[in-house]
Amino acid sequence: MDRDLRGHRLAVGLTRFPEDGAAWAAAGAELEEDQVLTSSSPPRRTPVPDGYTVRRLDGDDWERYIARELAENLRTGEYAPEEHERFTRARTVSQRELSDRDAAAFFGAFHGERLVADLGIVRCGERARYQSVGTDVDHRGRGLASHLLGVAAAWAGERGCRQWVIVTESDNPAGRVYRRAGFAPDATNAQAYRPPPR
Repeated sequence: MDRDLRGHRLAVGLTRFPEDGAAWAAAGAELEEDQVLTSSSPPRRTPVPDGYTVRRLDGDDWERYIARELAENLRTGEYAPEEHERFTRARTVSQRELSDRDAAAFFGAFHGERLVADLGIVRCGERARYQSVGTDVDHRGRGLASHLLGVAAAWAGERGCRQWVIVTESDNPAGRVYRRAGFAPDATNAQAYRPPPR
């Protein structure tokens, strides 16, 4: 790399994972390898776990969606809270616009009125791509993500989608959930990114 990028945000898609990441590290960038998983049949809808309700996000649910994202960031400390809230609110505006146009849908699992798991799915022609799959740490392992995968797949299938795609970090334990749901490895992506200040 021929210029100092340490003072700037950085996100670069790479054609392959670098053998030597020293130049990226010197620029303050981290390397990540993602796995693209696909399925030509929709993941089956597993039963909703007892004590939960599931619905498409609408109205006040979007504020619950933002609150869940911000709470998760406070738990992990991954991003600076103020900057992450600005990012999350701006991204949610875009997601809500896609949902209002029926180009995407976002679904949540609720424990009472508390949103504890959610995901989105975006239609790209005959492909449906999952977005932002997440479950609160104290509600994991109960089958919420598996159920939501099936709910979202049915929504996309009813609108003509014939292939389902999900991208996850190669070392993400959630990959096991996706494989059990019928997804198989298709390709890998690599990226270099400079995260915002913590």
